[in-house]
Amino acid sequence: QQQMEQPPHAVQEETRQSSQQDEQDVIDEEPLYVNAKQYHRILKRRVARARLEEVGRLFRQRKPYLHESRHRHAMRRPRGPGGRFLTAEEIAQQKQAAAGGEEAGHSDAPD
Repeated sequence: QQQMEQPPHAVQEETRQSSQQDEQDVIDEEPLYVNAKQYHRILKRRVARARLEEVGRLFRQRKPYLHESRHRHAMRRPRGPGGRFLTAEEIAQQKQAAAGGEEAGHSDAPD
């Protein structure tokens, strides 16, 4: 029987692939918009939290949001595709389009 021995670089390749998979999992969980200057620190914090969870030192569950009033305000704001908040211009355009559609639908002329 011939057993194929893996060369040392093959073992390293497997390790590299598993670490890339872990990185991919982290990337999949990331939000769409992140401040570029904070990105590295966000990833570093995630790794630190994961390490603390493994050790069992992280007891507290995070709240879904910190301030109720800010949460309510954000929930009322109109959103566009992808979940981002609309600008004032985009909101005005939507209102104009809705008002234009209503005017075209109502006519006082007899049939």
